[in-house]
Amino acid sequence: DARSLEGDDPMLGIRYRYVFIGVGLIELIIAGICMFGKQLRISVILLAWLSSNFLGYHIIHFITGYEEPCSCMGSLTESIHIPQQVANEIMESILAYLVCGSYSILLYQWCNQKARNKATPML
Repeated sequence: DARSLEGDDPMLGIRYRYVFIGVGLIELIIAGICMFGKQLRISVILLAWLSSNFLGYHIIHFITGYEEPCSCMGSLTESIHIPQQVANEIMESILAYLVCGSYSILLYQWCNQKARNKATPML
């Protein structure tokens, strides 16, 4: 329902329509870099940054007691007959996967780089 886009985001204070456009563009740019970029490290850093922002947004909602379901799904949950709570749990699971996965890869890369630097003799 397009009417849900006319409401204001409670945390940012701007219309959901503009939040979704802005975040969607950022997601598309990061997806493009991840798909077509040549450096894995840059892709993982961008994913870690994006997922950290989503996590921070959810944490602030939790701290402030905001309990409304995420409106980012629009009416999709009704169309595919999935309860809103189930959709929220799926999205939170995906967020946890992105946060844990991206930071795990960054930690792995950092440890490997540190080990290579130790193994390289100083000339």
